[in-house]
Amino acid sequence: MTDIIEVPEDGWQLKLTYFKPSGTLYCEGSEAVSNPNVKTLDEIWSIVRGWKDKRCLPDLFEGHSDVAVLIEVPNHPNNHLHLIPSS
Repeated sequence: MTDIIEVPEDGWQLKLTYFKPSGTLYCEGSEAVSNPNVKTLDEIWSIVRGWKDKRCLPDLFEGHSDVAVLIEVPNHPNNHLHLIPSS
């Protein structure tokens, strides 16, 4: 049986932690994903991966250097941490 996941009215709240390639904490960011068709963590992670590939992650300057991204979606029922490593 598959649980029906309802997207919150204010969207999925992403907490993003950025790390330099050396593993040193760089900074933190946040963003809301409010697309009603985005329901799974895989879809959310794919969106963040796209931002990373385009070097336009939330709360970093456009064209930023490569970083690893730790993603948390606290208001998602299946929330668990996910790391997108630096290239």
